[in-house]
Amino acid sequence: GWALPVFSAAALITVLFVEVVDFAVAEFGALLNVAVGAAALAVFSNRLAGRDRDEPIVPAV
Repeated sequence: GWALPVFSAAALITVLFVEVVDFAVAEFGALLNVAVGAAALAVFSNRLAGRDRDEPIVPAV
């Protein structure tokens, strides 16, 4: 589907541009937002990588 690549791009744009400005304005108070954005980007990237390999994301037990 198209949703995961779009959300991944949105998370990357947010971390690279919006959070940099927030950090400059709010200094260390913005670190939580950066951490949340980076975590979202990591989740989307992991999901996309799993989909590209055609492997299940969570291994079967």
